[in-house]
Amino acid sequence: MIRKAGLAALTIILLGLGLSLPASADGEDPGKLMLVLDSSGSMKEKSGSTTKIAAAKDALGTVIDKLPAQQEVGLRVYGAKVFSAKDKGACTDSQRAVDLGTDNRSDLKDAVATYKPYGETPTGYALKQAGKDLGKSGSRTIVLVSDGESTCSPDPCKVAAQLAEDGISLHIDVVGLDVSGSARQQLQCIAGSGNGSYYDAQDADDLVSALDTLATRAARPYESIGRKITGSQKATTAPKISAGDWRDVLGGAGSKKRELFYRLSDFDPTSTLHVSATINQPLGGNDKINVDIVRAKDVADSGSFCARDSALDLGAAQVGLLSPSVSWSYDKAKPKVDCKPDGLLVRVRRGWDWTYEKYDGGGNNDLPVEIRIIEEPAIDKSAPLPSKQDDGVFQIPAKATSRTALIGGSSFANAPTIQAGAYTDTIVPGETQIFLVDVGWGQSLQSQVDLPKLSGALKEQVGPLGPYVTTEIYSPARALATKLIPRDSAGEITNNRAELANETDLQSRAMTAPIRYNNRQFLGGSSVENDAAAALAGKYAIVIHTDTDKRTNVSYQVPITFDVNVVGDVTGAPKYTSTPKKVGQVTKTASDQDRASATAKDDDGGLPVLPIGLGILGVVLVGGAFVVFRRARVSA
Repeated sequence: MIRKAGLAALTIILLGLGLSLPASADGEDPGKLMLVLDSSGSMKEKSGSTTKIAAAKDALGTVIDKLPAQQEVGLRVYGAKVFSAKDKGACTDSQRAVDLGTDNRSDLKDAVATYKPYGETPTGYALKQAGKDLGKSGSRTIVLVSDGESTCSPDPCKVAAQLAEDGISLHIDVVGLDVSGSARQQLQCIAGSGNGSYYDAQDADDLVSALDTLATRAARPYESIGRKITGSQKATTAPKISAGDWRDVLGGAGSKKRELFYRLSDFDPTSTLHVSATINQPLGGNDKINVDIVRAKDVADSGSFCARDSALDLGAAQVGLLSPSVSWSYDKAKPKVDCKPDGLLVRVRRGWDWTYEKYDGGGNNDLPVEIRIIEEPAIDKSAPLPSKQDDGVFQIPAKATSRTALIGGSSFANAPTIQAGAYTDTIVPGETQIFLVDVGWGQSLQSQVDLPKLSGALKEQVGPLGPYVTTEIYSPARALATKLIPRDSAGEITNNRAELANETDLQSRAMTAPIRYNNRQFLGGSSVENDAAAALAGKYAIVIHTDTDKRTNVSYQVPITFDVNVVGDVTGAPKYTSTPKKVGQVTKTASDQDRASATAKDDDGGLPVLPIGLGILGVVLVGGAFVVFRRARVSA
């Protein structure tokens, strides 16, 4: 990715990079950061009113003061000891000035103060050593600050690619100080090959305020939510799990923890259970996650299950969020499948392919997994309810006279709860933003993202084929509820996916069917399967995802407008035989932050358990097709 900023904005750029790793959380990797600084002789050259080295020192000093206390940070320099390429050791001239640590801020500042331009530019060697500094596990980031092309072997672009192959949890971000031509191309190549972003610090001081916003965004960690639980690799020793939010760690390829079992317990056998498993894979992970409800006696039989679902990233859209969701209920009158309440297990697998009955895919690194279980009480069947409804028209929002600025959450845990209204926001390639909206029985949630017509520098950065922006809606049970191919109030077919560079179709629209209990009857392989998820009143999640611009490795900030509408009156609520439990009140794994303006304040009031009941007789076939990643649900 490429971002422009003046040298005066270097502090903001580095601050954003320094804060981009997740905050430490119980049971989760806080991440490690190694700063790699070019100390070659060219760093003493002037750029604007100051030297490159002076700008770098000022920026780094500010960054060090702002680093999160729990973040492991180290410092490596190169080109600092050997003056000439003719001198011995010039191409291995790199030293770890400060070891990785959390209590080393004064050491980092002292090292920066003595940082002076001197020798050659062995960038490839320095990157290779930085990789060794960080190790081979966990979330790792290298931030390279350089003003020129490498003067030594190995090729730094190839080194970056080799480091990235060690795991998708390693990223190499690069800041180019007043560079151009082949030097700039090489630094861009390093960032692209290293799964990172390239930042230009050159002459675009007008982007300082924009980069400030990006630094704020980068400081938001991905937060898991739920009580900690440790799933078993064997069905016979599975821990008990009940209604609520839970969190665990799911293993990567080759790990025994890529398949975990939990024993369903403490629920009313007349209830409907809704189970989801959510991971947030690193971009480009091409991951796959499966969740199913299975009888203990059928664990070894892949063809026997009570409910199952999968979500996988097809790779093209570089989506991060994967969240399959299933439901179970037992009807004594129609026991076609022996999925009785006793002895049921939740099985979560990563990379399993049902078609070929083998593991095929999934990332290499361990990832936090969020498991949500909602218990929906039985209803009073004597009370009449509205029939299922798959119609509904997207209401084109009226032109707003004023808008409220906000930024979405980076996960379900830290997503702000907002009301229907008109908003402004900014998006960048590769980013997912999440908002929660309360939706009542009989109502339809509708969202429209308007992309700008491109002009000036932004048009040049995006190019003729920009990334797509996709809007999806998830139910409170985290089942995909985006209505497929609805029509708007003008009679035109709407799309939840819009290309940034498109001059004519600049809206990404998404809506749900009107929320009705009987919408769960839509299960069965048709185009209205997503409408079956619109069977629950509660907090729905609007998820706005922007594809990574892999074509040019460019990153940029795009202003958007964002309209949210809740259409219809509250009506048609079911009469439950008992009071639904609440889900969503457990402690999060990292402290919450202010995600939006006062009018978009986060709401931790909990999720009403009015979940979608997607299955009867243990038969579940919910899902439909994600536009940005495929979602496959299979019935018993």
